[in-house]
Amino acid sequence: MPVEIKHAVDIVISVRKRDGNPLSLQEMAWLSDYVDGIEVREKIEEELVVDLLQVNATGEFYIRVIPKKFVTYYRVADFVEKIIEGLYKNEALSGARVEKLIYRPAVAGKPSTVIGGPEDVEEELKRIKKKRMKNGKGYV
Repeated sequence: MPVEIKHAVDIVISVRKRDGNPLSLQEMAWLSDYVDGIEVREKIEEELVVDLLQVNATGEFYIRVIPKKFVTYYRVADFVEKIIEGLYKNEALSGARVEKLIYRPAVAGKPSTVIGGPEDVEEELKRIKKKRMKNGKGYV
């Protein structure tokens, strides 16, 4: 059964170069512009309010997602997946990879979901895709 999200969720995506070094200032600026203007937002705006809170110098960016109506964890994960796919496809960030992904409820007392290193993030995205395909609607 899908998990309904009833409160704001902060998503932290940590991006680094493949060699482990932080992104350059130019790459960070592109990343900020990309997330702020992502095309996927238009498709999801009726369900979620998406707000880019900040991009910091270590390559972490924080996105707050606030549901407007019934929405599941997988719908939010779908949005995150589109962000990550875009990062991997962009030539400006061709040497980048997602190091860490955290879903953190923006409500006191709720536990965070930390998805560890790059391999773990890839596995999580595959798992989400598989669930969506089973459902037949594109998302759970």
